[in-house]
Amino acid sequence: MRWQQLNLPLIAVSVLAGVAFLFSAQVLYNKYTWQEPLKKYFDSNTAISSYRIENNRGYCDIYIEVYPQANLASVYKEVKQKAGKILANKKKFNIYLVDSRDELLKEIWYNCQYAVYQAQQCGTYQDMAKVVGYEAAVNGVEAKIFIDNDYIYLRLRKGDRTLDEIIPRLGNNNSTAVQGHMYGSGSGVQRS
Repeated sequence: MRWQQLNLPLIAVSVLAGVAFLFSAQVLYNKYTWQEPLKKYFDSNTAISSYRIENNRGYCDIYIEVYPQANLASVYKEVKQKAGKILANKKKFNIYLVDSRDELLKEIWYNCQYAVYQAQQCGTYQDMAKVVGYEAAVNGVEAKIFIDNDYIYLRLRKGDRTLDEIIPRLGNNNSTAVQGHMYGSGSGVQRS
């Protein structure tokens, strides 16, 4: 091979320009095909107090905090449906809940878990509702439970503090189960 006749600086600049062009095209594609539409949706959604969207190796991680007065089940279903429509065939996605749980709400949730997971396994939803209602009432906490074909939605609320849990129901073919729950705010968000 004859290296003397090749203009190596021109080749290097051409390769770098090509890589930069491809990277820029990918960034613009992501921004205008799914990032901006998601941001526009979340900015206009009055039930979501805050959100964060992260692009992680083929997945879009969506972190949402639902206002304490909003219906957790309907907000989650709407977010899942809208994100699915925007991200269709572009990216898989996970939805993470951000809440403001404190020690009291965590303790109530701990005391209710057996009844909730027993209901998940056996369908004893009336018993679950009684246990959750009792634990919440004796601690002065509002409890709301919603159930649909795919999930059990549980929200414990005391003042502006909330604990949100979405538990997949067994026996369905739901392949987009909630991937995790987040709590906290800002950069101090932690996995529960």
